[in-house]
This record gives sequence, structure tokens and C-alpha cells, in this order.
Amino acid sequence: MARPTNYKVQVRDLPQFDDWLHVIKDPIVVKVYAGSDEHQRAAFKDELVNILRRAFNVTLTCSFDSLALSRN
Repeated sequence: MARPTNYKVQVRDLPQFDDWLHVIKDPIVVKVYAGSDEHQRAAFKDELVNILRRAFNVTLTCSFDSLALSRN
């Protein structure tokens, strides 16, 4: 099972991916484009968390960090 990330994972990557949302941190790092500003990323995270809750009964709370998916 993959673990949702609760912080921005430090990885060597191209600069254009610096503001992508960190979704999974273990066993691999998965980042996705979630928008160009904090409001777009917040809306994307809310929708993603709601889909995971409904489809898989996963309990997640959105992170206050705009680049991390979960608080828990």
C-alpha cells in the first residue's frame, strides 16, 4: 500500500516540477500537476481527497501545505 505524503519530499527534479503536488511518498514519490496557484491546488486536493473517501473509504485530511496532500 502506498502512503499519502504529509510533507514536500526532497527529490532531485527539474525546476518546472517544483510546484507540483506531492501525493505519495512511500514506496515511491508521486507528484502531480494540481494547478498554478494555491487556490487551484487546494481545490484539486479537496476533490482528490473526496474521491478517495468515497471510492476507497480512505480517511484523509488535507494538508495546510499547498504542495502536500495529507495532514495525517
